[in-house]
Amino acid sequence: MGKNIKVFLRNSFICVISVCIVVFIYLLFIMAKSTESTIDEISEIYMSEMNVQIRQKFSSIVGLRLDQVEGIMMRQSPDTAEYGEGMIEELGINGQVRGFDFLGLYSGQGEIETVFGDEINIDTGNFQESLAQDGNIVAMGTDADGGRILILGKKAAYPMADGGKSLALLAGIPMDYLKEALFLDSSDTLVYSHVINVDGNYVIRSGDAYRESYYERILAETEGHHTEAAEAYIDRLTDNPQWGYVACGILDDHIPAGTTYKGVKVLGRLGNLEVILPENSLDEIAISLSLQDYDHLEDIVSICEKSGVHTKFIPDYNSLIPSKPYTEDLMGL
Repeated sequence: MGKNIKVFLRNSFICVISVCIVVFIYLLFIMAKSTESTIDEISEIYMSEMNVQIRQKFSSIVGLRLDQVEGIMMRQSPDTAEYGEGMIEELGINGQVRGFDFLGLYSGQGEIETVFGDEINIDTGNFQESLAQDGNIVAMGTDADGGRILILGKKAAYPMADGGKSLALLAGIPMDYLKEALFLDSSDTLVYSHVINVDGNYVIRSGDAYRESYYERILAETEGHHTEAAEAYIDRLTDNPQWGYVACGILDDHIPAGTTYKGVKVLGRLGNLEVILPENSLDEIAISLSLQDYDHLEDIVSICEKSGVHTKFIPDYNSLIPSKPYTEDLMGL
C-alpha cells in the first residue's frame, strides 16, 4: 500500500510539473506574440509621429522661406522696377541679407537670368503649372559642383535683360541647410530619413546612403530577387496542393529556356507571353518581376487582360523596406 502511494505521488508530481512546463511555455509564447504586436504598434505610432513632425517642419521652413522671397519683392516691387544695375543690386542685397545663396529671374521660355550667385542647373518643366496652381515654386537644382540646391519661387513680373518680363523670382539655399533644420543628420538617431523626388533621386539623405538615386539602391539590392520570388511562390504551391494551383511554366529573360525548378520548366522569355497564352488554358499569371524589368509590367498586364487571364503580383523588394513604411509628398518632392 505504501509503495503504491509513493508511485501515485511521484506520478502526480511529474504530471503537475509537466502541466506547469506546458502552461509556462504557452504563456511565454503568448507573451512573445503580445510583445511583438506591442512593439509593432509602438513603432507604427512613433514613425507616424516622426513623419508628421518632419512634414510639418518642412512645410514651415519652406513657407518661411517663401515669405522671405515675397519680402524681397516688397522691398523691390516688380511693378515699379526698371531693369538696370540699380534693380539687380537692390535684389541681390535683399537676397543676401535673407541668407539666400542664389537669386534669379525665370522667364516664360524656361530661361533663368542669374541676379547673384553661381549659375544653377534647374529643371523648369513644371514651373508654369506650379505657378498657375498657387503662385509658388518649390523645386531642386544643382550647382556646378553637383551640390543640391532648394529652389523657391514666387510669381513676379520683373523686367529682364532681353527686354521681356519674368514669370517668377527664384531664390536658392543649399539642401544642407534644410537637412540641419530638419535634424536629419544627427549622429544620435537610430532612424534614417530620406526625402526623394518623383524620379527617385535623393533630395535629402541621411545615414549611409551614398548613391544618387534611391531607386538605384533598390535595383542593386534586388538583383536576382525575381528568381527567388518565383521559386518561393512555386515552393508554396508545391507544399500546398489543397489550394488547387498547378504551376505550368516560367517566363524569364535571365534564365535559359528548358531550365526546370521542381518540375516547372522555363518556357521562354517574357516576349513569348503573347504566343503562349492563346495556346494554353491558363487561369492566372503570377508576376514576380525584378525592379529593373518593371518596364515590361504594363505590356504583361495588357496582354493578360486581352486574354481574360487574371494577374497576381509578387513583390521582390519586401526585404528592403520596413514592414510599415511611410512616404509623404512634400510639396511635390
